[in-house]
Amino acid sequence: MSGKKNQRRKESKRQERRHQAAKPSASRVWIVPFVVLAVGLVPILIVSGVFDQSPEEAAITPLPASAPPALAESGVIPQFDKQSWDEIDDPSADGWETEVLHDKVKKQLKVLGSILIGEKQPSSESLAKLLDPNFACTELRPEQLTTAYQEGGVVVRRGEFDSQQAAARSTTHRGVDGLSAAISDFADALGQASEARFEFKVVRVDPTEDDLLHTQQLLELSARTPTGMIEQHATWDADWVLASGKLPQLKTIRISKFEETRTEQDSGPLFADCTESVLSRNNCYPNQILRGLNHWLARIPYRSLLSMFAAPGIAVADVNGDGLEDVYLCQQSSIPNRLFLQQPDGSARDVSAEWGVDWINDTRSALFVDLDNDGDQDLAVAVPGSVVLAENLENRRFRIRVALPAGEDPSSLCAFDYELDGRLDIYVCAYYPNQLLTSSAQASPSIARAESVFHDANDSAPNTMYRNAIEPGSTWEFIDVTEQVGLDENNRRWSLAAASEDYDNDGDPDLYVANDYGRDNLYRNDLGEDGRRTFVDVGLEAQVEQAGNGMGITWADYNLDGWMDAYVSNMWSSAGNRVATRPQFMSHAAEDTRERVRHFAVGNTLLRNQGGGVFDDRSLAAGVNRGRWAWGNQFFDLNNDGWDDLIVANGYITTDDTSDL
Repeated sequence: MSGKKNQRRKESKRQERRHQAAKPSASRVWIVPFVVLAVGLVPILIVSGVFDQSPEEAAITPLPASAPPALAESGVIPQFDKQSWDEIDDPSADGWETEVLHDKVKKQLKVLGSILIGEKQPSSESLAKLLDPNFACTELRPEQLTTAYQEGGVVVRRGEFDSQQAAARSTTHRGVDGLSAAISDFADALGQASEARFEFKVVRVDPTEDDLLHTQQLLELSARTPTGMIEQHATWDADWVLASGKLPQLKTIRISKFEETRTEQDSGPLFADCTESVLSRNNCYPNQILRGLNHWLARIPYRSLLSMFAAPGIAVADVNGDGLEDVYLCQQSSIPNRLFLQQPDGSARDVSAEWGVDWINDTRSALFVDLDNDGDQDLAVAVPGSVVLAENLENRRFRIRVALPAGEDPSSLCAFDYELDGRLDIYVCAYYPNQLLTSSAQASPSIARAESVFHDANDSAPNTMYRNAIEPGSTWEFIDVTEQVGLDENNRRWSLAAASEDYDNDGDPDLYVANDYGRDNLYRNDLGEDGRRTFVDVGLEAQVEQAGNGMGITWADYNLDGWMDAYVSNMWSSAGNRVATRPQFMSHAAEDTRERVRHFAVGNTLLRNQGGGVFDDRSLAAGVNRGRWAWGNQFFDLNNDGWDDLIVANGYITTDDTSDL
């Protein structure tokens, strides 16, 4: 008992420290009352108070430069002291010599990149330290480029060469003078560039039998020129000479792929950041939205692993029937969700409180959909434990009609009429297993559990299919039909997103579910002889059952062949591509397991629908695999030319913590 008392005492002190940290130094502390609505065993918290400061207080309240959350203290991540972490992160300690060589190569590439963008002058002495005496390379920017795209002030040119062409060109420039000439030609193409940035991503490190080291690296470079912006992407194959006690020296550089995008000076930006002009008239803009993720994580209660990822959702629709699109912004626990109505001048007005939707639950996803078929947009919101459905009333207010039971961590929502009865049904994705409400464990649930299988996890909470049974003038009713319609098959896979589409052109909507830590699901919607609908997981036979960190899914007929194609967000990792191809990586595992785990690093997936129920992976051929740490995605026609383009949201803190994403 004394151990439990000590644990409670420590937790009490932690809570006290959190409360002290949450008190702003120069602003009023607002107490937000709430109402608890019991739905079975699941509490629904609805805000009924105020949150904002006055404009005068907002003007003088300083935003802290940094307020990092006590993640280790909260149990979300393990706590290591610096010495033990350095030991963990030392590749030489566990036999990964190729990673030791990678670190040395990166140092040399950093010097070379600084010379390319003009940060350092290419003196003979500095180049000699980089090069082997027998150095030779191709031109760093191919002279012959083919125009792949030109419209609206944007020009894309490409150069690509097969291995024989690259070998023939590899002797174009020799020695220090040769590289100096190649750099000079490269700089001439950049012109009077400013704000230049570069990054090398090393994706292969392969020692050879003749004491050389072969690497493949991707160069990304961007800069501002007097005539507009320039961006370059290139694939470099390089050989290095290894010498004991010295950094590797370059022997050859071969450019195998090259792409350059330029904008014309008078074309203007493709997109302009209008956040401030749209939202700044609202008090919540300086007091809530402008404060970064770390600020709030240090001040709010949270237990979910997803809270660290700043993954709340957003919904867009015309909710008041004025012909202008409005926005509902989901937020983390204890921070009010926001409903912004678009104004005729393009600004947005916060009406969250007056419309009754400034809820303070940890909200992951929201949908504007007409659930009762009365012609306006109702609201579905996923919060821990339930999906709250609110009716859009004529007096410009939402009213909660029902809260559907869901897992502890619903991650996203998908609405579609699976049985073609004219009513939108709701599919709820769940992420981690249900255990917070039944366990007193301090650690946050995560995949890092002994019983979990990282590459093929099927041990999370189940997703749920709710059939819309609303009748005109009656109470709102939704029925859990998950098992009845066959959607409980392979249904515990750490789901993050789902999207519906008729991929087989048989007239009914099918369902793709993107899952973290393993295989995705493709559920085909079948009509039985008895007239009942049944979903069948055909992911394996359709060749979409890929392994990866599935985080987003969007559909479109990108090649205009009459069949809907799918694009799935995963994760691309240069380190993963290097390590997973080495012989010692999972050396005792079966080859199919190794291949499945290797796939976690290859990035996003474009699945071309070939008809006949089979898809073809066209990610590399289409050049859309490298979306970095990719989250949501969307097909959309950017330039109104009739062809669907792609936008991919990506990012996470990968270098020094800047207190914001």
